[in-house]
Amino acid sequence: MVILSFHKYTDIAAWNEVERTSPGGLSPESLRLGAPLKVYSVDEMWHEAAVSRSGQSVFLVIPYDVLSLDGYKPYVAAYVIPQMKAGCGKE
Repeated sequence: MVILSFHKYTDIAAWNEVERTSPGGLSPESLRLGAPLKVYSVDEMWHEAAVSRSGQSVFLVIPYDVLSLDGYKPYVAAYVIPQMKAGCGKE
């Protein structure tokens, strides 16, 4: 999995151009070894700064099929986020 972050929303157009000729930004040689299965554009819904000993970001990706974003947001706020905070000693 690869997560790309862009400084400006308009930078996404440049990435879309790369994707047209080089899926996943991969060279033709790399694409012979494997190609992206799915590409999703998403907006970050929740985030929180944490103390990182390595200076690197850590992401938690939860692959759910969501039927209703309106129903999912309260679930994450009430259940998932408190679990993550407890696991990081942030409660």
